[in-house]
Amino acid sequence: MASITLLNGMKDYKINQEIYHKTSEISDYIADISHRVIELRESELVDAVVGYFLLEGGDIIFPAKSYSVAIVYAKLLEKYFSEDFMTALSDQDLFMGTDKFFSPFGTSVEINKIYQLALDQLKTKDLMDFEKSKLSQVKDTVSYFKAEFLVNS
Repeated sequence: MASITLLNGMKDYKINQEIYHKTSEISDYIADISHRVIELRESELVDAVVGYFLLEGGDIIFPAKSYSVAIVYAKLLEKYFSEDFMTALSDQDLFMGTDKFFSPFGTSVEINKIYQLALDQLKTKDLMDFEKSKLSQVKDTVSYFKAEFLVNS
């Protein structure tokens, strides 16, 4: 399904996201889930981001989860709406303001490096096909994406 820009400048997948947010009860607000916020060194943060795709469950640690979910969303926007992966990852409204820990690609050199190092590892480990993941947190992220962007399974 190709992404198109509608007359008001909003892309079709953004309209789908708006519809979802206006008509659905959002159940994954950070305040509603058990989580920790930890300031990690760059290498630790990259390990935590990649760990989201390698290890079942575990602590939900922000901002690592925000990076991981952003990568999933960008990849699925590329697949289902033909949006450029890096453009999606750079969208400061990717989560419509629901994730205060999200930093889009392009925010700073440091953030870009974290994304690039994590992406390099995910590609090397052949973990970029998120819909094939058996991990519950990745499956949940994919399901939430499909619901939020009105993608039929």
